[in-house]
Amino acid sequence: MQGSLILAGGLHMLIGLTGLVGVLLNVVGPLTVVPTLLLLGIELNGVMNTFCEPQWGVSAGTCLISIILAVYLNGWNMPLPMYTRSRGCHIILFAILIGWSVCGILTYAGALTSDPNDKQYKTRTDFGADTIERTPWATVPYPGQFGNSEFNTGIFLAFFLATLLSVIESIADYYACARLSHLPPPPLSAMNRGIMMEGFMSMIAGFFGAGHATTTYSNNIGLIGMTRVASRRVFQMLAIQLVICAVIGKLGAVFVTIPYPVLGGSSILSFGLFIGIMLSYLQFVDINLTRNMAVVGVSMLTGLMVPNWVKENSTAIKTGSDEFDKFLMMTLTNPSFFGGFVAFILDNTLKGTKRERGLAAWALGESQSVDTQSQIEEDLDVYEIPIFTKYFDKIPCMKYLPIFPTYTPENYKCRKQLTPDKEKQ
Repeated sequence: MQGSLILAGGLHMLIGLTGLVGVLLNVVGPLTVVPTLLLLGIELNGVMNTFCEPQWGVSAGTCLISIILAVYLNGWNMPLPMYTRSRGCHIILFAILIGWSVCGILTYAGALTSDPNDKQYKTRTDFGADTIERTPWATVPYPGQFGNSEFNTGIFLAFFLATLLSVIESIADYYACARLSHLPPPPLSAMNRGIMMEGFMSMIAGFFGAGHATTTYSNNIGLIGMTRVASRRVFQMLAIQLVICAVIGKLGAVFVTIPYPVLGGSSILSFGLFIGIMLSYLQFVDINLTRNMAVVGVSMLTGLMVPNWVKENSTAIKTGSDEFDKFLMMTLTNPSFFGGFVAFILDNTLKGTKRERGLAAWALGESQSVDTQSQIEEDLDVYEIPIFTKYFDKIPCMKYLPIFPTYTPENYKCRKQLTPDKEKQ
């Protein structure tokens, strides 16, 4: 699996390094992104059920506290011990602490089962205590610690499928993050750089034996909207903390003791905001057009219908090749990929202008009904590479590399120099 992930990560990196993101932006717009990510969000309901079902009361209470603090009391100054006027209070953390405390009271009051085979057991605050005991104090990961990298065609196709979805999701996430942070839409060079780094870190994950790739996390965008904290320093410090938790095993294992219902309840609002953000992209298209309604409706319906049928009738797919059968199963049982593929085909084959399809407005970060430009608080300088950009400006060849701030697609266009006489004509 490691070799498959490394190769998929390399292809992911090349998409950004070669500037193919710009090509995708010409054919992938809101009408492709919205069904793709909506189906991805809807598919998460199974995960949310897994976390919430051990104790629906605790999940509902944690979710309700999050909604009250984030929505109902938005803008209010509350007299809380951990609240200050200048820094505010992290509402999700506050909701988790309350939910965790309730689970602790229920645990020590004997109101929860002690049977590890019962679903309710994961509501207890001590259900992960044995994990802390088994986890070593310190673990330093290194390349090849799980053996040599091996390649499997089926696993590679699964990773490559996830790579395509990841690129589409990342493009949408970049725009969404910029809007919530009151920043101008990211330039093409910044998006190329982001996609490249996602692929590079996926390769690193493969070398170190991780079973996952690296991509943007839409839940964090919802948290930015709730907390109104979009500082890169915050996320840099968070990354350092995660590295420390990974190396100091017992410190990271502490988070395993968070009861499932608390995690589920606190995630409902953030994932709900993610789905809402995806729906908001429809403001960039002329949704009153029949073509646009058909693209969204048909892709959503087929994205739910076909994968469900294939899962129930898996033996119906027999092409004579086991590898190809597995590939078809992976593509046809993935709602977001199948629905997104249908949306992509319909959007690019049905007659429609860039304005009607939302490609023009989405690229500019403008809404057809709301003037968002007045909310922008920074300029494009925020997307430059700190310290190094001023040196890149002095190197002419840098403007041809898609990942550097001086790059624009026009650099590759041939320009014919006109003489003064021809200019007058």
